[in-house]
Amino acid sequence: MFFSKKNVFVFLSFIICLSGCSEKQSESNKNPAKDTVKVEENSNSNSEESKLYPSINISSNQTITSPMPIEINSEGVWFGFEGELGTISLLDETNKALGTGIMTAKGEWMKKGPVQYTCKLTYNATKSGKGKLLIKNNNPSGLTERDKSFELPVRYTKTE
Repeated sequence: MFFSKKNVFVFLSFIICLSGCSEKQSESNKNPAKDTVKVEENSNSNSEESKLYPSINISSNQTITSPMPIEINSEGVWFGFEGELGTISLLDETNKALGTGIMTAKGEWMKKGPVQYTCKLTYNATKSGKGKLLIKNNNPSGLTERDKSFELPVRYTKTE
């Protein structure tokens, strides 16, 4: 026999975990997964829409500088994988990426409920301007229906 009892138990535990996680994710993902949501207000607001996305310590149209420390609370609606929640990219007005960072857990990430993540976003800009932060989830499944993202308009300063 190719499978030991231990391997079968681990495999079944993994399947049970995935089914529970996917149910939780599908409940929290009310928008089509491939759509990117534009957040005009600070995502810390109490609106129904904001409860579908992590909260972030950056306000809409805030001016950011490089390197920019960013804190994100998963709010229990996005889930980390291997201690990472996903990426944050700064895009200019033409959608050119000026910099990208990875959101990493500050502590225990394998738990239910909110988890704190941090990122030090470093970017290169030859001039100051308007742009947006594109926050994307980590999707190890590769299934497009589990892709999640949102945008936050910002202003950025020229880097030296």
